[in-house]
Parts: sequence; structure tokens; C-alpha cells
Amino acid sequence: MKRHALLVGPSRVGKSLTAKAFAQAIERGDYPFLSGKTVFRINTADLVGHQASFLGGGNTILNKISDAMGRFRGDIILVLDEVHMACKEGEKLADQLKPFLDENGDFVHVIGITTEDEYRHVRENNAFALRFDCIPITNTSKEETVQLLADMALTNAAHPLLQEGVLDFIVDADRDAVVPQPATALKRLKKCITQVEKGQMPDHDAKMEILSRKIRALRSRLLVAAGSLDESRAKLAKLKRKLKAREAKVALKRGAVERLYREKEKFIALKDDFYRAALKIGPLAGNTIGSAERANINRLSLMRRFLLPAYFSYLERESKELKVPLVIDKQLASEVFASDNH
Repeated sequence: MKRHALLVGPSRVGKSLTAKAFAQAIERGDYPFLSGKTVFRINTADLVGHQASFLGGGNTILNKISDAMGRFRGDIILVLDEVHMACKEGEKLADQLKPFLDENGDFVHVIGITTEDEYRHVRENNAFALRFDCIPITNTSKEETVQLLADMALTNAAHPLLQEGVLDFIVDADRDAVVPQPATALKRLKKCITQVEKGQMPDHDAKMEILSRKIRALRSRLLVAAGSLDESRAKLAKLKRKLKAREAKVALKRGAVERLYREKEKFIALKDDFYRAALKIGPLAGNTIGSAERANINRLSLMRRFLLPAYFSYLERESKELKVPLVIDKQLASEVFASDNH
């Protein structure tokens, strides 16, 4: 009998993220034998209950999905999230799904997702359960979760700078969990990165917009009004001076922010050079080294202990002074946590 994959693990462990990462890996071409395949996610809860009845019931919906797949069914991977809903509380959908999951069934490639607690509903329908191979998704250790966060930050296009210890802080914030929940930590880090991206200097300035509106209003009054308008003209001149001063201030800040981001890119390049050089010297450990290698080791040691930390502190200080979030620190992470709790 043909079997499909069934991801089983604790709530929030990252089962859906695993399926999403799998889909992205296919798109990147990481699995050449799956080239051309497309992943579609369906929440099984949407195939049962009142909404499903309104659409004609399980069989009708399944047939509609099959018809939509058409001749491309062999290139489609269906991800059935919350697949236990097909078996729960006497639901008939599991029995209706069986022929679709069989060797020559309409659903050629299927990945089911359920929690450890809900998996018992799948096991109760033995014939349905036999159509799947159970793949346990376990929680990562704290160290593994921190590494996942580091990988996310390193590969993000925004290249956020990380305060020392902030990734441990993000993981440890989930105090209610017995073990770290990677999905929760990844979600929070992503929100932190979004805050950093939003903090880049916008072209729009609220105060400039207000002054511009007031100037436009006064000009309109000058055009339609009759008689002496010395007071309005004086007010208009004053607003223009304010607007010009504001434009100069904004331009000055924009220039400072642009310089800050250039310095950030220099810091990232310097740090990359440090790690590349460290990787080259690493294999020399335990061997006899010459004066040139020793000089390089001393240079790297100075960079690691003094230059890189001092450069980072400078960027951190400047970003706070300009009120531009450049670094993901504990304060920014705490603000994200607080927004999650509201």
C-alpha cells in the first residue's frame, strides 16, 4: 500500500514551518527529483462542519479539489494541516479521503500534519492511519533554537545587527513552554527584523506635510479673498520659513541615517572578513606556525576583542541618537513581546 507522510509533534514545534521550508526548498531546486512540484496547503478543518456542508459535503469538496488539480495532479503536493479533523468526533471525511490517498488515487502526493495529542483520532481510524507513515517532529534544544534564529538573521536581506545575548533572550522569553518552541521564537525574531526594516528613514515627514497643507490653504485664501491680506501674507511667509527649516533638518537627518547605514555595511563586511580569515587559520591549530601566521592570529585577536565590539557600540549609540532601529536588542525584543501579549 502506498503511504503518505504524516508530521506529528507538539503544538508550536514547527510542523507547518517544516512543510513551508520543504516547499521553499523545492522552489530553490534543493531536491532535483522533485523539480516542477508545487505545494498547496489545505486546512482540513475547512473540509468539515457547516461550511463544508454548505459547499456540498466532503465528497463534493474533494472532487472539486481533484478537478482543479486536473492533469497536473502528479506535480502537486497537498499539505493537509490538522488532518485529525478528518477523523474527529465521528467525522466521515477520513473514509471519503481513503480512495483519494490510495495507490492510483487522485491525490498523488500528500503530507498530513497533526499534534501528538490529536494523533489518537487518526489512530482510531486504522485504515486511514495505514495510509500514512508517521514522521515525528520533535522540539529543538535551546542551542538548536538559537542556531535557527541566527541562521534566519544571517540570511535575511535586512542584515540586522544582533546585540550579544539577544537570541537567548528571545528563546527564554517563552517561559510557559517546558522546552523552547522554535516556531514562537522564529515568529518573534521575524517581527523584530520587520521593526528594523520599518525604521529606515522614510521620505515622508509628518511635520513637513502639515506645514505644506497650511501653506496651500493660505494660498487658496489669498487667491479668492479681496482687500488687504497683509496678515495672511505675513503668516504665509512665516510658514514658508518654517517649512524650509524643517526641510533642512530632515535632509540633515536623512544624510546622517544614510551615513549610518553605510557604516553598518562596512561593519558587516569587516565581520565577514574576520570569519573568513579565522576559518583559514583554524586548521593550523596544533601545528607549528610561522611568524606570518602568528601575526595574523594576533591581528584577528585584536579585531575580535577590541575593533569589532567598539565598532558595534558606535553603531548602536548612533542608531539610538538618530532614533533609527539598527540593532535588535533586548529592549526592541521586549516591545515585540509586549505587543504579542495585547
